[in-house]
This record gives sequence, C-alpha cells and structure tokens, in this order.
Amino acid sequence: IAALPAEQQNTLITQAFALLKARKDGDALSIFQKALLSQPNSLDALWGKAEVLRRRRDYQQAEELFNKILKLYPGYVPALISLSYTRYKDDELNKALKLINQALKCSSLDKESQALAYMMLGSINSRRSQKGWLLSKLAYGTQIKCYFLKAEELAGDLPEVHLGLGTFYLLAPAIAGGNLG
Repeated sequence: IAALPAEQQNTLITQAFALLKARKDGDALSIFQKALLSQPNSLDALWGKAEVLRRRRDYQQAEELFNKILKLYPGYVPALISLSYTRYKDDELNKALKLINQALKCSSLDKESQALAYMMLGSINSRRSQKGWLLSKLAYGTQIKCYFLKAEELAGDLPEVHLGLGTFYLLAPAIAGGNLG
C-alpha cells in the first residue's frame, strides 16, 4: 500500500483525534487503521489505535502498542500518560508515577496532556492514601485536591477532569476537601 501524502495523512489523523475526543472510538479506530496501512510507524496513529483499545479494556494489546511507540520515541507524551493509566489500573503505582513524572518533564507537553498528567497524579495519590495507614493518608491525601484543581485550571473542558474532580468531591472526606453540597 502506497503511503498517503503527508497532508492527507495529517488530515486523517486530525479527524480521528476529533472523533476520539468526542468518544466516537469505532469511527476513530477505522481512520487510525487506515493511516497505519499507509504509515505503519505513525506515532499518532499507533497511539490512537492503542487508546481505543485501552478504552475498550483490551489492555494487553494497548500496552504492546504503547511500548512500541515508546521504543520508537521515548518522549511521546500521550503514550506515557496512557501507559501510566494501565499501570495505575494494575495497582503498579510506582511505575505509573514514574511514567507521569517522565511525561511532565517533556518539553512537548500541551495543556490537555498536562491536565491529564495531573489527573493521574491525583488518582495515584488517592489510591496510595486509601491503601496506607494514617501517615500515608496524611502524606498523600493532602496532595490529591491540588492536583485535580490544577488539572481543572489547565483544561477544565476535558470530561476526564470533570469526572476526576467530581469523584474527589463526592468521595473525599470533608477534612480533605470533599464536598457533597
């Protein structure tokens, strides 16, 4: 299969990202797969496909693609954040934190990616707080709200930010900043 002209490839990827953001994963996946037929190592198309797989809870295939991306380009922020989520889901909090910290150090970090990274920091600290004893609850629990608020400040229109912050307010005790009212 012949490679698509760069402009056409970029247009396809832009369309697929818009569909992905609108949660039209099936339509986005079709476009990402079409782009990959033309350019099998397109980082954006590989990540898009992997992200759809992650959302579908096909974590094994998604992780394989995220790892392929990071082997090709270790600083690819979307793959770092998405892979961090899979590590978090598997309760590998130190690995998840390492990936998020790596993403936050990247110079190519845009506001939405930065917001997602802060959401992950809040989620990781929340899990650490839940699992730990009193000192862990104090050490990690006091940081959770500030990470969620930072994510809201950066990209308050992202559904993930609304979900994370809303969940925090709903589940956190009032002493930690939770608020049911």
